Amino acid sequence: MNVISLLRRLAKDESGNIIAIGAAAMPMLIGSAALAVDTIQLSLSKRELQRAADSGAVAGAYALAQSRTDAQIERSVRNDLADNPHPALVGNPTVQRGPRAGYERAVHVRLAAQRTLPFMNMFTSRPSRITAEATGAIVNQGRYCMVSLYDGTEAGIELGGNATVMLGCGMITNSRAASAITTGGTKSYIVATPVGAVGGLNGEDNEFRGETRLLPYTTPQEDPYAKVPDPDTSSCTNPVNLDVGGTATIAAGTCIKSLTVKPSGSLTITGSGPLIIYGGNVDIKGNLKMSVGSSGVTMVMTGPQTANGKVNAGNLTMASQANLSLTAPTDGDYAGLVFYRDRRADPSEVQVRGGANSVIKGGFYAASSNFDYAGNSGFFAECLQMVGQRIRFTGTSDLVNDCPTDSDHAPVSRNIVRLVE
Repeated sequence: MNVISLLRRLAKDESGNIIAIGAAAMPMLIGSAALAVDTIQLSLSKRELQRAADSGAVAGAYALAQSRTDAQIERSVRNDLADNPHPALVGNPTVQRGPRAGYERAVHVRLAAQRTLPFMNMFTSRPSRITAEATGAIVNQGRYCMVSLYDGTEAGIELGGNATVMLGCGMITNSRAASAITTGGTKSYIVATPVGAVGGLNGEDNEFRGETRLLPYTTPQEDPYAKVPDPDTSSCTNPVNLDVGGTATIAAGTCIKSLTVKPSGSLTITGSGPLIIYGGNVDIKGNLKMSVGSSGVTMVMTGPQTANGKVNAGNLTMASQANLSLTAPTDGDYAGLVFYRDRRADPSEVQVRGGANSVIKGGFYAASSNFDYAGNSGFFAECLQMVGQRIRFTGTSDLVNDCPTDSDHAPVSRNIVRLVE
């Protein structure tokens, strides 16, 4: 048999065709698998780079929230990148602060990296380039007049009886309860926005009326007055006690041991600044007012310091028959506050009432204490704030709080850092 005949027979023989087809297709199969592996590696590197950009943008936004300089913001981004795994960067990260994505205060981060892929490198000597961008911003989540720092499992803000609360601003609590803000009684309801809580907010069972924006399961609210310096605990001994019908005038900047104003008594505070009450109680049943022209007074309750760092501050009671005319200062350490109880003091219950002719412009701060509010109809409040542990509205109290955006006694503005792009 000659060679030509052998080749003809092989050409007609169909056995083993699959081996030939498989051999012909093998380069394509191997190439596809190699390309898939390279694509997965490239996607993984892209994801790692994006995660690093996201984290860096959030770190930069936190630095921006702390009023850091451009150099400090960029340093914060770099430090965050150093703590997170990511592909080797090409060049320095680009960090820009300024308006972006609809937010005025934002930090934009752009990263670039290169990745050499084994299969693709057979066809090109250039590594694959990947980029990632992210924007962190300071987002305003509303203005809050009622701030409950209580972080337990009971409700942080409660309405009992037939209390109605119309704030003109928001309320927030760090309570982790399933229903962190509750209403009770047949007529109790809340008109406030936004309403936030670390725990849940039951909008069906509780009376949130109007265009209320509920923010359940939000991040905890920090103490908005945590940076107010601790008051001086130097001793003073003279009390001010006004009997029925008694009158007196004292100047802001004075330190007294206690303050009592009985029914029909009248105390006028002149000047501006803090009025220190050292170790004793404040009990107001009569008239308490600031003189005309005063630029604001803060009653500061403190006391002698104990061995464990606490202070013995007294209790505050403002009775329902009291007529109050109080305005907070607009500058200084106690700006915005008409009442400050030393945060180092043991817990107590602050009772805030007020007669029909009462006018309060400013906030009450008692970080370690509970608030019990029961106002009367006609009680006028301009941006009245309460910052403490649990806050309760009891009886038939009605609170109508007028808080215009241009008020000198602005409520707590809550800003959070969020990844926005």
